Amino acid sequence: MTRGQVEYLVSKRANVTARDRWGGYPLKDAIAGGHTAVVEILAAANVSLPPSGPVGQTRAHAHASRSRGPCGPQGPSMGRNLKRGAAG
Repeated sequence: MTRGQVEYLVSKRANVTARDRWGGYPLKDAIAGGHTAVVEILAAANVSLPPSGPVGQTRAHAHASRSRGPCGPQGPSMGRNLKRGAAG
């Protein structure tokens, strides 16, 4: 996304604090990706970082880690099964 696109969305009062489909937040993702211009635009719009859990995770990450095993909900064999074409 370009600087102009971000400025446009902010000017149109788009929800620039919403989580995306991968659980990321715009400001956090911009910081992690080194997108300084986007960080500056979001900071000027008073966008803040999402709340974090006890180890720096968002609440969603903390919940997911409690509700799933270390390999996700399907377990460690899911990747192997998908490669073979099995339903898992």
